Amino acid sequence: WNQFRTLAVCTAPARLGAAVLAENAESVWVYEYGFDSGALGACHAVELVLVAGLHRHSWFTRALTGSRHEPEVVDRLADVLVSSFTGFAKTGSPRHGAARDWCAPYTSEHPRVFRIDRKCELVYDQSLHEQSALGMAIRLVGSRQRPIGLVLRPITQALSQSVLERDQLPGSGDMVSKL
Repeated sequence: WNQFRTLAVCTAPARLGAAVLAENAESVWVYEYGFDSGALGACHAVELVLVAGLHRHSWFTRALTGSRHEPEVVDRLADVLVSSFTGFAKTGSPRHGAARDWCAPYTSEHPRVFRIDRKCELVYDQSLHEQSALGMAIRLVGSRQRPIGLVLRPITQALSQSVLERDQLPGSGDMVSKL
């Protein structure tokens, strides 16, 4: 996995979704988990281990979350995440307790992202409006007629069909699939 795939598969669709939601919802809150001290770096959904309070539970979760190398930082990040998730569940705003700095929602005019890392801070995300790789990926994903995940099914079906047709035994009606 690399930064480009993360950008194309996770970040760009999430920012595009946030921009669309911001036009239609009362408030949209966007965060980016960037703490990369764990064994897999800042991989998708690793922050949920912190939300559940399991970051010190076993050698695996300590390695996965970075708690083995930077336990105090991970404890602080867990406090920020738990405060913001519970605050959001209770009030619709993640600005609570350790997440007080998350003071503004994401809007198209002011795309603010709460960056959760060694330093937690609200940052202005200009990627929708600039010629960065993220900005270009967002525009590319936005130009599609359907969500990116739905594009894979027709491609997979077409590939499967061509494999089946190619591997059809001559003279018998049977298909042999090498999948």
